[in-house]
Amino acid sequence: MDALDVVETRWEDLDGCVEVVGASEAVRLRLDEPKVIGTGQAIDPGSRFVSGQHANLVLTAAGVKVMDLGSTNGTRIGTKPCPEGQWVEVGLGQTITVANATLRLRVIEGNGKDVRAIDVAGLVAVGFQRLIEYPTGATGLNWWRALTHPQAGAVCETDLPQLNAWLSGFGPLQPLMDDPSVTEIMVLGTQPIWVERAGVIEQTAHAFPDVEFLQRVIERMLTPLGRRVDRSSPLADGRLPDGSRVNVVLPPVALSGPALTIRRFQRQVNDLAEWVAAGSIHGDTAQLLADAVTDGRDVLIVGGTGAGKTTLLNALATFIPESARVVSIEDAAELDIEHSHWARLETRAAGVDGRQGLSGRDLLINALRMRPDRLILGEVRGGEALELIQALNTGHRGCMSTLHANSATACARRLEVLLLSAGIDWPLVAVREQIGQALDLVVAIEKGPDGVRRVVEVAELVGFDDGDYRWHHHFRASRHV
Repeated sequence: MDALDVVETRWEDLDGCVEVVGASEAVRLRLDEPKVIGTGQAIDPGSRFVSGQHANLVLTAAGVKVMDLGSTNGTRIGTKPCPEGQWVEVGLGQTITVANATLRLRVIEGNGKDVRAIDVAGLVAVGFQRLIEYPTGATGLNWWRALTHPQAGAVCETDLPQLNAWLSGFGPLQPLMDDPSVTEIMVLGTQPIWVERAGVIEQTAHAFPDVEFLQRVIERMLTPLGRRVDRSSPLADGRLPDGSRVNVVLPPVALSGPALTIRRFQRQVNDLAEWVAAGSIHGDTAQLLADAVTDGRDVLIVGGTGAGKTTLLNALATFIPESARVVSIEDAAELDIEHSHWARLETRAAGVDGRQGLSGRDLLINALRMRPDRLILGEVRGGEALELIQALNTGHRGCMSTLHANSATACARRLEVLLLSAGIDWPLVAVREQIGQALDLVVAIEKGPDGVRRVVEVAELVGFDDGDYRWHHHFRASRHV
């Protein structure tokens, strides 16, 4: 077979010329011969999240079709889930996502050359130029086919989502942003993009073609947020409209190219019973914490980055009585609790137009004037620690927050550093006395190598003697105390 015009060729003419790529090895489809996708099957994506018999894939005279076989983690065409036991048509250029693995179809010649691999980066570059010359909001099939590019005439309907995502969306990030199983996206220059799924970090086949395009996408994310990043100000944080947190670091600070990190906002049911069912916390320990929150005791959740501090904070906050007025302060709004009397505050960076920034410390001082019954701080990381400790020691009880530390003892030491860094001129013993009188419970959480988050310590600060803290451990590691 010399060449294939995919737009005109009938499906039955593609017998043996449709190849599935993205698995451990490419597999060609024969007409009316179903192939099983799954671990150890004809099409093996090589992921531990893929079921043994995950889905069926077949080439028919009516097109390529896929059917989910009752898999554990589901099958999607693009971003649409496939119903179990029903055939769903797959267009050329669309992705088939089985669990966390991505497959795609390509049409090949007899010599195995991919004749449908369009030059996305090249087409988009020409498209950018045309938009500059002739601004228009219409970028349909005819618009793409009219571009002055060798492959413009071969663009088909199934190419449009990818092309338009690169032209005006987030480019190679778009399918990852649309994937509900992705909880974190990590970009470093033009290297392959990494993601986190189910607590495990893995490399993807997606990448930016060049640094210029990556910087264009970064600008596309930050501009609507009123944030700016450049070589003179290479750091930026923001919150996307869907609630996801974005962090950007540019050269010369980022030595390997622009670093973009997106923590996805997971809008899902999150209650303490799920933590118990997953083995992340013991049932009686969960009840202890639930009672502590209901009774208005102060709870500080500590752990490393990505350990699940905010997720656990969300779960515990559901036990705040409905009669209590809640005021929360966050750098990027991540809390998602159901409460009828909840005032949400979010810090603000100084704007490029000279707009004043508002820090967590500024908002905490103001929040104390808002008659809060309960205070929730997304994270204690700076000068707000001083206002927090002072508030707790002057009658404002029932505070919940998170802190980067590995244990209850490390938490107390870190609070000491934050208080001393806030500009106070107190002796260390006075600082420790203030902390000892303010805190009630410290909950330490860790994420294991298997991606599972577990509560490893619950300690109560019961006093301050002989220059140091006295702790009572309700729970430590895997045993009750």
